[in-house]
Amino acid sequence: MRRRTQGCVAILWHLHQPDYRDPRTGEYMLPWVRLHALKDYLDMVAHAEAFPEVHLTFNFVPSLVRQLEEYAAGQARDPFVELSARPAEDLTLEEREFILRNFFKAHWPTMVEPYPRYRELLAKRGRILTDALLEEAARRFRPQELRDLQVWFNLVWCGQSLAEGNEVVRELRLKGRQFSEEDKASLLATQQEVLRGLLPRYRRLGEAGCIELSTTPFYHPILPLLCHPEDARVSRPDLPLPAQHTDLPEDAAVQLRRARAEHERVFGHPPRGVWPSEGSISERALELMRETGFTWAASDEQVLALSLRGPAPRSAGERRKLLPPELCRPYAFGAEGTLALFFREHDLSDRIGFVYSRWPAERAVRDLLRRLEQLTAWPQGLRELPIVSIILDGENAWEFYPQNGAEFLRRLYRALSAHPRLQPVTFSEYLAQYPPRTHLSRIHPGSWISHDFHLWMGHPEDNRAWDLLYTARRTLRMTEGSLDPKERARAWEHLYVAEGSDWFWWYGDEHWAAEAALFDRLFRERLQAVYEQLGQTPPAELSRPIKKPPLPLVEEPWALLSPRLDGRITHFFEWRGAGVIESAGAAGTMHRTTLLLERICYGFDYQYLYLALQCRCAMEMLCAEKCGLTLFWRQGSKTYRLRLAELSLPLQAQVPVDLQEGGGWQPHGTAEVVFDRIGEFAVPWEALDLAAGTSFDFFVEVNKAGAVLERWPTQGYFVLTAPDEEWELRHWEV
Repeated sequence: MRRRTQGCVAILWHLHQPDYRDPRTGEYMLPWVRLHALKDYLDMVAHAEAFPEVHLTFNFVPSLVRQLEEYAAGQARDPFVELSARPAEDLTLEEREFILRNFFKAHWPTMVEPYPRYRELLAKRGRILTDALLEEAARRFRPQELRDLQVWFNLVWCGQSLAEGNEVVRELRLKGRQFSEEDKASLLATQQEVLRGLLPRYRRLGEAGCIELSTTPFYHPILPLLCHPEDARVSRPDLPLPAQHTDLPEDAAVQLRRARAEHERVFGHPPRGVWPSEGSISERALELMRETGFTWAASDEQVLALSLRGPAPRSAGERRKLLPPELCRPYAFGAEGTLALFFREHDLSDRIGFVYSRWPAERAVRDLLRRLEQLTAWPQGLRELPIVSIILDGENAWEFYPQNGAEFLRRLYRALSAHPRLQPVTFSEYLAQYPPRTHLSRIHPGSWISHDFHLWMGHPEDNRAWDLLYTARRTLRMTEGSLDPKERARAWEHLYVAEGSDWFWWYGDEHWAAEAALFDRLFRERLQAVYEQLGQTPPAELSRPIKKPPLPLVEEPWALLSPRLDGRITHFFEWRGAGVIESAGAAGTMHRTTLLLERICYGFDYQYLYLALQCRCAMEMLCAEKCGLTLFWRQGSKTYRLRLAELSLPLQAQVPVDLQEGGGWQPHGTAEVVFDRIGEFAVPWEALDLAAGTSFDFFVEVNKAGAVLERWPTQGYFVLTAPDEEWELRHWEV
């Protein structure tokens, strides 16, 4: 390591995908291993090759490596690949629908909008989709349009290094449209060649000493929850635990040992370092890592803060600030101090993952370097150089950057290679010169998210999934003696896959995606496969979904209000005191959702009911897609509606409030409606015939061409109450 005057920077890119294969057929149910390989894993190794003096750490999860090898060998059964290769003229109606539903899976602003033909095809399909609209679109698309879509879906998932350096990809992007079957075949063959050479490129860089390759427990389980579920209560004492929770340190040890062996098989030597899944550590888990032979591990700075400072803060998720000399050094763990611990700088890691994509690359790199310089500006004369650890996901962030983050990464690596005071190093390089001199006497059990484990245990859905897993494991342990070695190994393999963190990530209220139900199904099918391997009929409970659809959250109003209707949130206090109906899928990180509406604020004075509708997408999108809105109120046998057949911007109008009578709708009053950035409504109470203090049902529909695209709530109604004369007195506060 070339010593410089101020400090070191260790960047770890975590590369991870869960096992997407159907346990019975082996078919890939989602395409993300292949697509991220062609775009992100390829670009990341290409940038590292271009700047060999910038030493980096790449962390490969073995479950990802196994799938990459299957794709590289041409053995993966992936419907996305198969339908990409199918001649457009031969596609059935069902296959056309699959392509139109799935071949726009990309971040539209950076991966669809820049390409005119791809953007045209999206516009023709429609940006908002229902089953009825999908079938109609599938009948409208001509074979040439479908072929262009097949090509463009695969083109945009080619990374910037392919777009710039591969002749086939470059020429097809320039051609843009009217692709032939030969064009498509050439592109798919190029992608297959890339997949074959990907892992060997990382291995060569590792053997050359330019990068370090580390690993994670095999199927990405949360090790502390396997070792001792009670550790989940250290930060959250009231967290409900699964009814059957039990310590499974032997499973944690297997996940670690197998990860180490797999890494050596693929990359030629055992890994020295381990990034525990989600940065999750505990004293029991770290002891297993040390016993397995790892020399370093890493977690998050907030876990370090609580390890140094003692008990957890009063509220989960509260942040504690560390001084740079506390954070920017390794720590020794264990009686012999043979395991070194690094703790990532939380803010810098998240800035790369979630913030800098919205900044010009030059400004983002300048900001990052300035912060690194400040963190490493210790008094001179210390025995070791400070080290700043930046650790984050190495795949999902780049689709939000222009050109897949190429300009940002090139500027960053170029600046680090020339910086007079900052030295980019791997963790093992740093330890070779500066072994840890500070011992941690205790470890706070936690992860990089809220320094706890609530995302993976505690919610009724999480706990139900864990209990099903515990039951399946207990059955396997009691029955495995009757199996031959191969059958026993297959049964345990299914169980180890089910222990992965990704299934539990989607349970609970924190995250929602259109694919959450598929993750639920894959988890349950892994447990079903355990019983089938034992020759038993799986419990009926494994056939019932664990994941519930997201229900909107309702917060009651607590103050009268009279907002200014201008289609905007005019000022902070305008809707203060309003009730809120919010999508449960709106919260969380790294989630994807197809919901259109994001939030409905509602409030009132004694003359009007006020509503504000906010969309997850831009309001312009609903207008461009010629969508409409219908608001319904119901009390007893009477139903009222306010209908906007087709939205346009800007909109300011008096809109009829209709009453359903005699099988039809008759005007019963008018409401003021304004649409700009949000939609705002003022509906007179007299137009709804609602007596003070009475409750009524309410729901909203988003419509297009007579079809209902979205309904809030999905089933049933929200129950709201009109204010009576004493409402303000009951809700008065200082």
